[in-house]
Parts: sequence; C-alpha cells; structure tokens
Amino acid sequence: MAVHSNKLEQVEGQWEELIQHPDQFAGRRVRVTVISDERSSPPCLLNEVRRWLAEGERLDVTRATPPKTDAFGDLLIEKFRKQGLVL
Repeated sequence: MAVHSNKLEQVEGQWEELIQHPDQFAGRRVRVTVISDERSSPPCLLNEVRRWLAEGERLDVTRATPPKTDAFGDLLIEKFRKQGLVL
C-alpha cells in the first residue's frame, strides 16, 4: 500500500491547458472535478418547457360556448347539484 502525503496541490484551468503539462502530473495520483460552465445552455428539460410555453402562446384559443340546455336538462342538473354532484 502506498503512503500518500497529506499535501494537496490544486490546479485549475481548461482541460486543453492542463494536458499541455503532462510532466507535472506524471506518476502522481490526480483527481479531476468538472466544473459546469455558467455560460453553457440550460438543462434540456428547461428548454423543452420553454418551447412548450412558446407553442402555447402561439395557439389561437377560442373559448367554447356552453351547451344550450332545455328545461328537462336544467331540472336534472339541479337535482344532481343538490345531491352534491357536478355535471
């Protein structure tokens, strides 16, 4: 088992910059942490939601007129409404 020093050296930069110095890391254990780029595009789900919202804004929505009821239909609706049902 290898004995490791407690001293950690932290190096930060673009991958292209780091691989230009292979001798600095040769024979050493390294840990790579990928830091998200703040300039990158938002997650795919967020893009999909934005697209759906944009499509919804473009839709020509016309409100349907409520169906015309007759006297018998009105009586049935009132009867069921009193029983707590909604038609």
